[in-house]
Amino acid sequence: MTAENSNDANVITEQIDSEDEKWKAVFEVARALRGNGKIPEAETQYLKIITEAPENFQSISLLSLGEMLSSTDRKDSARRYLLQLVKLLQKKPELDPKRDQLEKAVTLIARIYGDQGRYEEAENWAKTYLNRLNPEASEDSPFVKELRRILKRRYY
Repeated sequence: MTAENSNDANVITEQIDSEDEKWKAVFEVARALRGNGKIPEAETQYLKIITEAPENFQSISLLSLGEMLSSTDRKDSARRYLLQLVKLLQKKPELDPKRDQLEKAVTLIARIYGDQGRYEEAENWAKTYLNRLNPEASEDSPFVKELRRILKRRYY
């Protein structure tokens, strides 16, 4: 399945009967568009999922969209989507039982703040995650390691 643009995605997904399969297909289309460097088209598909799909699809799409935009000049938008994800996962922790999405979202938020020179906010997010949101986080996680590095930096 390939999608050259959002219209192709709509044609593909309209032919799917199962609601879950439909949203999986939309997500895969978004990933394919992102992989082909079609960021605006991928964003459109992620936003469709975020606004219309069940929460389990919303959470992974918020993370994917935030991650995608964090590597562009739209870091503030990325951070907003990631904050929306953190709020959703705090309200519905069953969507992320291993806290993988939460860990990655918080790390991306801290990284964005650091990239913007807002080191105190970056440090606050690292502390909040490690001390309050997930004090049992595995020290082997690359995200936990990055958060620990953020806490060791003193730029301000």
